[in-house]
Amino acid sequence: MSTVQEQVTPNAGNASSDQGGQDQQGVVGSNNSSLMVDGSVGVIDIVGVIDRINTDLRSISDRVDGIDNSLKSLKSSVDVIADIRRDIESLGSAIQSMKGYVDSVRKEASISRLIGVVGVWKLALCLNNKSGVCYAWRLGENIHEITAIYGDQVVVEVDGVKRVRVSIAYHLCGICPLFRPRAP
Repeated sequence: MSTVQEQVTPNAGNASSDQGGQDQQGVVGSNNSSLMVDGSVGVIDIVGVIDRINTDLRSISDRVDGIDNSLKSLKSSVDVIADIRRDIESLGSAIQSMKGYVDSVRKEASISRLIGVVGVWKLALCLNNKSGVCYAWRLGENIHEITAIYGDQVVVEVDGVKRVRVSIAYHLCGICPLFRPRAP
């Protein structure tokens, strides 16, 4: 993330004002005093994906427990059963560790989703947004990190200046300190 911060700089002295109407696709006219924020707009449900992973992990864990219980009831070679039991316990530990990791990723995904919801809202109302491109920031030469996250279409060159297509990278709007609301 620090790489992106180093590459993106405020567009000082380029504060053109656009007071009217609809500047970005999907923006309701500026007469609207409130904007309905829909948390599902263009935001991938990462939390749902992680919940499905957690469900699968629980299923695997239950199956391992079932195998372990079945092995306990076997009366054959004690050494083989002990080795299998150690392997299963090791697998169970790895699954528990993975669950902890997935839970932390889930928390981060929730934060990202919230930033995306705020970004969609700010994107629609920001004066710096012109046809889905942010005119408040300029990108540096190294744009690899932002294109790796959002794809090559996220960068657009306008009058020789690389800018962010915030209609794609609306998460950036969610954390942007240069938000300027359109006049009502």
